[in-house]
Amino acid sequence: MTKYSASLVSHALWFPEFKTYLDLYLKGRTIDELNQLSDDENFLQQKTNRRARQISRILGRRLIKIDDEILEIFPQLDVTNQKVVDLLGTMLNNKLFAEFVYEAYRPEMILGDLKLEDYEVQSFFNQKQLENKQIEGWTDQTIKRLKRSFKAFLRDSSLTKLTNGYDAVTPVLIDRQLHDLMLKHNLEYYLAALEGR
Repeated sequence: MTKYSASLVSHALWFPEFKTYLDLYLKGRTIDELNQLSDDENFLQQKTNRRARQISRILGRRLIKIDDEILEIFPQLDVTNQKVVDLLGTMLNNKLFAEFVYEAYRPEMILGDLKLEDYEVQSFFNQKQLENKQIEGWTDQTIKRLKRSFKAFLRDSSLTKLTNGYDAVTPVLIDRQLHDLMLKHNLEYYLAALEGR
């Protein structure tokens, strides 16, 4: 049985923090050094040491999953594609969220509807509860928080925009360099999810 995580209920895209963290990484700092720097100096400027520690570890896990070739082109990308790289790190770390983007967001572009409505998000979770005992055991509150979190990730990464009570899908033009590197590193599933293919 596939193992899923509900951890994204307490996560966000944290794009400014991701940029700061990645900038230092690209300048030669290791993940361990960055985590220690966060503990010692709170360079991500969080309100509490606990929050700084949590976010630095999550950002480190995102970077570890993304190939260095992709990270190295990050400064050359426009802001939207930089957010896509951040989102990719989240997708690579959370199977359920990756499936959500592929199974709920992607069809909106394929079908041309471009409206991710609440009932469609709920339908995704209903299906997962039928398919997986672990998700079936999650509380209604957990599912509600995950739905809110998943939609926030899409909005914060510019893949959707809240419009008249639904999330309007705003297709992203993936930068050619990023596109090619995702193919090179066997990330076709994620590319298809993001491009709607």
